[in-house]
Amino acid sequence: LFGAVYKYGCMPFSYYPFRKWINNKDNILEYGCGIAPFTISLIRAGYNCSFTLADIPQINFHYAKWLMRNSYKKVRFVDIVPYKKTKLNEK
Repeated sequence: LFGAVYKYGCMPFSYYPFRKWINNKDNILEYGCGIAPFTISLIRAGYNCSFTLADIPQINFHYAKWLMRNSYKKVRFVDIVPYKKTKLNEK
């Protein structure tokens, strides 16, 4: 966890190379998100998108949930269970 947080702290604008393809009100899926650096950087940059974060329930994912505890209106979390088919209902 600390290694992932440190790595993200050194490059907090992970969305920057992709900004020309991202518009407000887009639906964004960050699959295998870990601490969700892409979503966090978009929220901090002021993008008004709907986010779905998907990962196996492990400490990095729990940390991402904790970081975004005040953004639950925009962020949905999906726990991936490796031996089950996890369905996302949206496109």
